Amino acid sequence: MKKVWLWLSIVIVLAIVAWWLMNRDQGKSFSDQKSNYAFTIEDTASIGKVIIKDKTPLEVTLIRTNKGWMVDGEYPVRGDAMEVLMETFARMSMRNFAPQSTHELIMRRMATQGREVIVLDREGNEIKHFFVGENTPDDLGTYMMMEGGDQPYAVHIQGFNGFLSTRFFPDPILWRDRTIWGYDNQKIDSVSVTYSQSPESSFRIKVDEDGNARLFDIRGTSIPFDTTKVRMYLGIFRTLKFEGAIVESDKVWNKKDSISGSVPVVDMYVHTFDGRSKRLTGHHVPAGPEHLGPDDQPLKWDPDRLYAVIDDGRFVLIQYFGMQNALVAKQHFMSTKG
Repeated sequence: MKKVWLWLSIVIVLAIVAWWLMNRDQGKSFSDQKSNYAFTIEDTASIGKVIIKDKTPLEVTLIRTNKGWMVDGEYPVRGDAMEVLMETFARMSMRNFAPQSTHELIMRRMATQGREVIVLDREGNEIKHFFVGENTPDDLGTYMMMEGGDQPYAVHIQGFNGFLSTRFFPDPILWRDRTIWGYDNQKIDSVSVTYSQSPESSFRIKVDEDGNARLFDIRGTSIPFDTTKVRMYLGIFRTLKFEGAIVESDKVWNKKDSISGSVPVVDMYVHTFDGRSKRLTGHHVPAGPEHLGPDDQPLKWDPDRLYAVIDDGRFVLIQYFGMQNALVAKQHFMSTKG
């Protein structure tokens, strides 16, 4: 009888051990699997650096500094783009598993055409490292895969009807703030604006160290002006922005040299007391078929936009409407007093 109880005790102990080992391994397996699609970063305030790169190769490093987010540690980041990126980190989650039959194709395309995203905390420790691939067939998600993961997953933002791939762009130019000059009006010592097609509208403003301004026409002749209008004009160079950047993937990029070599519609140069300066030249954009004149005849040039070349290397689009306070004529400043 004692032997029976001994063997029964041994069997019970072995069963308990087996059950524990089985559940431990299953729990571990489930935990490991879940980590493969845990794309969400709930504490975005802990993020100190984001690296995005592709195979072209393009690469951008977004760094959190005391002055705010910076592109490659040098230029201010576009606030709207960074807000969208942080929202994406905080809200994106797995929508569904990718069909087994598509894994090989998705992963092959991800390896050749996808983007790599590395997220680090403020101390430089890795938070997330994943790859962004193509969009799902219904365009309501994007295939992503964790670095070292076992398979790709369809990722989305719940309640958002769209894909996420366009939020992870690696071109530094597109991440830079769209402010053209960003100069404090108190630090500007001169502004010159030249119109090739109407030189009589061109002008130059010169400010001395005491803050006294003078207005000159294209021949260098000093002319009377309204002080308030000049002061307000100098203030616009702090926040003036372009509409959008033109990059190498845009068709017009190949025409950059010929465009910049053409006679500009407008040439704007701003210089500061501390030695900074920036020049922008605006060039015609060919009109599209939708651009018709008063007589319903096709226009030669786009009436709303100009290509602009900035001497810090940016090639951009500017709107007449957005630049209307800057693209004024000499007559705008002239005094109305008798």
